[in-house]
Amino acid sequence: KRRTFTFNTGIFSMLARSALTSLANRNPFNIVNNDAGEDATQGDGVVTIGDGSGSANTAQLIIAPNLAAELPSPSTRNILDMDGANSVLTINSDGYLGVGGGNIGNLRLNTNGARFVMNGGTCDITASLTIDNGTSVEVNGGVLNVGTSSSNGTNRIIYSANPTAITSLTLNSGTINVGDGNSQLIIGNDNENPAFGTVDAFSILEITGGALNLNGSFNLDDANARFVMSGGNFNLNPQGDQNLDSDIDIFDLEQGIVNMSNGTVTILNPHAVAGSGYAINISNTGSGDNRVSGSTSSTTDITFGGSFRFGDGSASLDGSEDGFDLNLSDDHTYGSFIANNPNGNNRQVEFINSGTTYNLNNNLIVTAGALDINTNIINSSGSGILSLAANGRLIIGNTNSADHFPGSTSPFSTYSVVEASTVEYDGGGNALVTMPGGAQFGNLIISGSGTKTLNAAETVRDTLTLESGTFASGTSLTMGTNATVLRTDGVMTGTIQGANAYNIAYEGTTKTSQAPEWSGSGDKSLIVNLDASETLTLHDNLTAQGDLTLTEGTLADAGFTLTVGGDVSNSSLHTGTGKIYLAGSSSQHTIGGDGTGQFENLELDDANGAVFSAAQTVNSLLTLTNGVLDIDNFLLSLPNTASVSVISPSATTMIQVNGG
Repeated sequence: KRRTFTFNTGIFSMLARSALTSLANRNPFNIVNNDAGEDATQGDGVVTIGDGSGSANTAQLIIAPNLAAELPSPSTRNILDMDGANSVLTINSDGYLGVGGGNIGNLRLNTNGARFVMNGGTCDITASLTIDNGTSVEVNGGVLNVGTSSSNGTNRIIYSANPTAITSLTLNSGTINVGDGNSQLIIGNDNENPAFGTVDAFSILEITGGALNLNGSFNLDDANARFVMSGGNFNLNPQGDQNLDSDIDIFDLEQGIVNMSNGTVTILNPHAVAGSGYAINISNTGSGDNRVSGSTSSTTDITFGGSFRFGDGSASLDGSEDGFDLNLSDDHTYGSFIANNPNGNNRQVEFINSGTTYNLNNNLIVTAGALDINTNIINSSGSGILSLAANGRLIIGNTNSADHFPGSTSPFSTYSVVEASTVEYDGGGNALVTMPGGAQFGNLIISGSGTKTLNAAETVRDTLTLESGTFASGTSLTMGTNATVLRTDGVMTGTIQGANAYNIAYEGTTKTSQAPEWSGSGDKSLIVNLDASETLTLHDNLTAQGDLTLTEGTLADAGFTLTVGGDVSNSSLHTGTGKIYLAGSSSQHTIGGDGTGQFENLELDDANGAVFSAAQTVNSLLTLTNGVLDIDNFLLSLPNTASVSVISPSATTMIQVNGG
């Protein structure tokens, strides 16, 4: 006979006095097998909260709600136990179950056959949920909260260590929230008991839908332990009221049997402190220690579906210097990798292995933040998409004179690379640079050491940054219209193709301009923005048919002439025995800046003239060959060492003050 406790409306409270803030370690509510009934058989205990016909919280069972939190680590108090074989606890959509108060109050399924089913409603377990041997928890809707208050990681979901029957947590719909940031969800105890492939004895976490939000870490750690995911979301956050120990992996498929055909695993934030723990660790194929398999009958490689995602676009807690570091076996085929970290520091995603080839069935997406594939190769099955969005940065570290752009060996079906995205080659050796699939680089950064060689005709639409090492472009590089070649500490060789107008910028330490960055036939603008007290020295007579901008640092002409066809913004210093020569414009030149700009020698030779928009100083020679220099109401400073030369003074060749 079944012994049932059912209520469909109202509130049933136990141990609810406000003064009851602590409790001895006892079991105030237990669902058990009853004594023999009149038919001499034992009955199964059944508790049902709500019938699904009412509004939220129409039927409530509340046990010891006023227990006070104990910090940093709470005492163990088992508030609701299920000791009866085949006992059943059910919460329907209009039901509510509250177990304990503060951070104290466990719910335990203790006996083989016990079942806890949520079809909706809400269940607040203030401490831990124990899923012992042969018991099951099934969430088909509603919200299940387990130990979400600070407990120093004490409160969590606890599985049986060595199951002799199937022991399961299944999420089909709804939401499960677990832990305080340092909560460890562990399946197995690393002792290979039961043995791999045992069909009727194992612990399993299965997600078919809904969302499991785990504030802490997940570890699959026994030969026959199982993780199955065919839908839904598994979100892990190692930072909260407490932070996960930095030596613990956040999502760790250490050993066991894995079937992930769909769904998304998201690591919301990285470790807060540097340590040996990875964001994701996935072991090699096998059935022994530190081995995982995609099959229950024999050891096979895992074919992952779904996605591994790092950041969700809104999570922004700073990580350690490790960021999201991935330790992934290349035995397996992966689904999609997604990086989405627009905010926060140290949130880069990095493959920590090197020289490894990974195969993807689906997509590689960098929505925001950095994804560093290191010296690895990522191949596609041919059906996926590689997407670099505006705030995305893909870092490639190959050093073996090969082409490691993802999909270069086995391409993605589609390459979507927006202009504001960034690709960086930072390897410590030679490499080939190319963009497959007919796409074009947005921003391209050349860093590391050695020579990075452009392997095919490519266009950089935004900025080419020469950070370090050598970029050998040959005759394959085209700069997009109004794009920029930015030299910090790197150099380039080759000749820029095409007639597009582009910018040439110099930043960082002292350097000399070089012919390759000036080799394009299109109009060029020059930008000097060095560190304070550093100098850019011209290597030849140069023409900037666009604009000249001197922001910081010194422009030393080395006796050469810099011809400027556009406007000048001078907030810094020009020196040398050469000159800045204003000529060839289609309209009046504007000479501006912040009012501190100094020219050594300045010549105006343009019928369109020039006009000040800020005070200027000429330290040696101001030459007026053609055109009116209109200083408006700004100051033109000429020190004692300076002179003015007007070739043929006239109404069209003179200095004009205050516009008249």
